[in-house]
Amino acid sequence: MSQQFPPQGEQYPPNAGPQPPYQPGSGQPVPGAVPPAPGWGQVPPGAGQPYPPGQPYPPGQQPYPAAQQPYPTGQQPYPPGQQPSAGQYPQAPWQPVGPPTGHLPPGAYPPGPGAPVPPKKGGSRTLIWIGAGVVLLIVLGLVFGSGLLNRIAPASNPVRTTSSGATVTPPGPAGLASDTVRGYLEALALGNAEQALEYAAERPSDSTFLTAEVLAATNAAAPITAVDVTPSLPGAAGPVTASFMVGSTSVTAAFRVTKVDGVFKLVEVAQEVDLSRVAFDSLPLRLAGVAVTSPTLYLFPGFYPATTSTSYATYGKGLLIRPQLDASASALKPSVTSAGIKAVRAAAKKKLSACLKVNSLAPKGCRFGIRIPSSTTIRKSTISWKVISGSFDKIKPRMVSGDPALITATFSIRLRFDGRDTVGRSWFGYANLHTLSTDISRSTLQVTFD
Repeated sequence: MSQQFPPQGEQYPPNAGPQPPYQPGSGQPVPGAVPPAPGWGQVPPGAGQPYPPGQPYPPGQQPYPAAQQPYPTGQQPYPPGQQPSAGQYPQAPWQPVGPPTGHLPPGAYPPGPGAPVPPKKGGSRTLIWIGAGVVLLIVLGLVFGSGLLNRIAPASNPVRTTSSGATVTPPGPAGLASDTVRGYLEALALGNAEQALEYAAERPSDSTFLTAEVLAATNAAAPITAVDVTPSLPGAAGPVTASFMVGSTSVTAAFRVTKVDGVFKLVEVAQEVDLSRVAFDSLPLRLAGVAVTSPTLYLFPGFYPATTSTSYATYGKGLLIRPQLDASASALKPSVTSAGIKAVRAAAKKKLSACLKVNSLAPKGCRFGIRIPSSTTIRKSTISWKVISGSFDKIKPRMVSGDPALITATFSIRLRFDGRDTVGRSWFGYANLHTLSTDISRSTLQVTFD
């Protein structure tokens, strides 16, 4: 048995009473409209793309099933007499809108297909232009503000932290020339040779002694501490006065600073040292553990311990390099060490002892002897030599000028000769020794009597 819905003669909804006229845009459902089914506005799987708007639907397809028409038969979206007036909405056909987002008020339904949508205003474009203007102003402010800060204050350069916890600022567009001098001296104090070289307006032509290994040796001998740099005036290139300690020695120097591509650099980061008067070819010289092979060196400020190839000689304690001051090669004055003096005395005694044992009127290589008439023959077995005065105990070896490896010493030793000839007559005589020499660069000294 079929039944009409709603039953004939009954109102729907029941007891609803008279309905007020429908107001467009009130957010209330159209009287008698059926709410959209679940999934309304979504493309079913496999259905492909939605049919292009404004085109007729394919044959046999309608935008809504028969049971889900937007309005029941005989009902219009607007009550009679409340149709929108001409010009209220554009006359162009409206396209179905997608499913609603967010939550709708209780009892409200999304607008059905074909429902008019209020036209969009131009406010969104205005907001876009306003936002773009604000962003542009911010960017311009950052650019010009950064340039102004660079003019009135030193640039913020990255700070390096060493394993010891100390920090050094690398060279950059510093606002003060004194910042460059301070960074350079701190790099030396930390043993960072490469960073110290970064402060050079022009790097030295030879970097044999401008290494981290050499700086490690110099700082171990006499560390650079108590760096104090007089602040420069903004934009001033120098000279920059700075003081620091090299071990227990106080050093004050004026550093020449110049600008290279807008960056403050040091005119000199290493001191040129002339060692042409030092005969390192004869007596090998090492500074901070590195062998000297050229008469011209480039050295960082600091103290360079001097050593040589033998413990019998020394070049002194070393060389102190002060910035902007000519290093004096006279500090590298070679001399015989106490060990060398003992070694020379011992070698002289050994040499003489060997000479005294030779049964000869003139022992070979000993530089002493006696003459006997040619008509007399001395029996070798009867020959003897002995020291009757003098010794080597108080000799003072010295180096020969221009050849520090050659050591000489003066003394006075008197020798007596005794012997018998073939007829039994006794003979005696005297000889003297006064000088000796030896090459002190050798590990085993060979003494020669002169």
